[in-house]
Amino acid sequence: MRIRILFGTFFIFFSFFSSSSAAPLIQGVSGTFEHGETITLSGSDFGNRVEDETFIFDTFESGTFQEDWASTYDLSVDSSDLRHPRSQYQAHNNFAEGTSQGRFQASRDHVYEKWFAQYWMKVDENWDWGTTGYDGDDRFLSNIKIFRLWNPSDAVIENFVVAFAGWGGSSFIYTVEHTGESGEYIYNATDMMSKGSWHLMQFQYGENSSPGAADGQFKFWLDGVKIADRDDMITRLNFDVLKRPFIIGFSAVWGPGSGESYQAPNDFYMDDVWMDNAWNRVEICPGETWAEKGKCEIQAISTWTDSSISIELNRGAFNSGDEFYVYVVDESGEVSPPQGPYEMGGEVDEVVESGSQDDGESGGVVNSGCRSSASTSLEMFLVVFSMLVIRRVAFVRAKV
Repeated sequence: MRIRILFGTFFIFFSFFSSSSAAPLIQGVSGTFEHGETITLSGSDFGNRVEDETFIFDTFESGTFQEDWASTYDLSVDSSDLRHPRSQYQAHNNFAEGTSQGRFQASRDHVYEKWFAQYWMKVDENWDWGTTGYDGDDRFLSNIKIFRLWNPSDAVIENFVVAFAGWGGSSFIYTVEHTGESGEYIYNATDMMSKGSWHLMQFQYGENSSPGAADGQFKFWLDGVKIADRDDMITRLNFDVLKRPFIIGFSAVWGPGSGESYQAPNDFYMDDVWMDNAWNRVEICPGETWAEKGKCEIQAISTWTDSSISIELNRGAFNSGDEFYVYVVDESGEVSPPQGPYEMGGEVDEVVESGSQDDGESGGVVNSGCRSSASTSLEMFLVVFSMLVIRRVAFVRAKV
């Protein structure tokens, strides 16, 4: 009877551990850390990644926008105020009369369950944030959509939106329209988007599992700091259609109020815009933990398998000699422990030795060798279980 109980316990624990998804783990890094050079990451549990026509990484370095955008609205490519010395071009718009749309839009048929989008942005010192509601006299640049997902049609139904709300005490607000979701406010938005400096916006969105289910996901990082994290959103209530990126960038909704002018120029810049219907990515970051990763540079992916990733190094704003850490994010949003530090401009060909590393998000310690914490725990359980079985069998034989 006790042996049957032991085997029942084994089945429960084995089912739990075998269903646990291991976080990606970097075990080898090789290449030269120079812009455009190939860097190869080897390891385990990187997961799968499939790129299609939906994926866009637009750096504007060709001097034009990529053709795959459905629209670039009022944006133009110029070289007036570059983000770093290695850049030649960025996107630009002066928000004024007739030019209030500094944004990108995806094709109508690009609807998926998951989205990850990011862009670098800067508002110039001449930018005039609005501060009042629609009935006030300072409403221009007070209601700015900064990320929006829309259904395939033009109907205003259950669309997801992140906006700057100058009328809401200089805050960000995010919500899903017409689902009963109450808007979540994040205050001190203008402090986080200080004028004259480049800032990194990153948005990770996951549709709920079915209409009415409160398991939709959303994360929002600004300059590497996670300022929104939800996994209980009702992103669909009465409609089962998926969404497409409708706004990546700045879209000013309200024009000037009575007696108000556009107060132009209002110069807005963008760089390195990424749009993908998957969460997988590689980032190099100044921070040695994911929770404090700082302003990271996303990497151009050449190949991706479960055990190997090749990237074309995007050096971005890192200068020669700057130290950084490498992170891999898999398709479920799990993040690898940090690998590094490495020095920009240096060469590396290493296999990670066994030891411990900070896991970044929780601040805990994880094994940096070949095994994940879940598989290590499973091995410990199997050892203890085997000892119990051996002792029980020996006891039964002794009685016989």
